[in-house]
Amino acid sequence: EYSYLSEFDILWDTQEDIWGWKWATQKNGMLMQEFFKLIHAENELSRLHMEICWFFTYMSDEEQRLKAIAKDLKELDPALVLQVILHWQEHGRFNDIHLWRLLSIKRLDGF
Repeated sequence: EYSYLSEFDILWDTQEDIWGWKWATQKNGMLMQEFFKLIHAENELSRLHMEICWFFTYMSDEEQRLKAIAKDLKELDPALVLQVILHWQEHGRFNDIHLWRLLSIKRLDGF
């Protein structure tokens, strides 16, 4: 798979000798790759900010949903409530770790 157009071997499939052109040198090719990676990194950063917000929302919604399910099942099936609570506690441990790390990211400049 190719992620950037600059990674295709178009220089090999030409009738004209273009190796002497400035844009065809290895050094300039590497500079172009770094430039495009930098541009794409800025776009990726904005998408990452949205994903972090969505992940916060998902964790909160999931906790509220599991609390509501446990409350609704309390009278009907205590054994099932126990399993829901165990599931909630297991995921809650990981959510605490994720939340701590995401809050650290949120405090960074540019977020």
